[in-house]
Amino acid sequence: MKGSNAIVVLSVSICALGTLTMAFGQDDGSSIEERVLVLERAVATLDTQLQLRTSTSGPEDRISRDFNLEMRLSDIERLVQQLGNDMQDLQRQASNAAQAASQAQRDARMAQQMARDAQNRIR
Repeated sequence: MKGSNAIVVLSVSICALGTLTMAFGQDDGSSIEERVLVLERAVATLDTQLQLRTSTSGPEDRISRDFNLEMRLSDIERLVQQLGNDMQDLQRQASNAAQAASQAQRDARMAQQMARDAQNRIR
């Protein structure tokens, strides 16, 4: 958790603790249901405040987010470059394999022709 977010969470937690103390510490003749309703409203208010404070990022958060995005983008660019290099290697390997297969086919034809020539000489 970032420093500014930690401060926000801590301050909201302290406010919530104060609200809890006030809601349950008072004995003004309120019923438990009324105190729970007061507490629920206070928690909803605190939750809303927390959401507002944590969703609006300050300049430090934006700089940190931008830096993280830049790092992720650099990583992706590096991966794309590596994939391009891997594709070139695969294309070279495929070309070499095709040449080797073609040579093997020529050798096999030559061997067949030599076998036929040998059979014809034997007859």
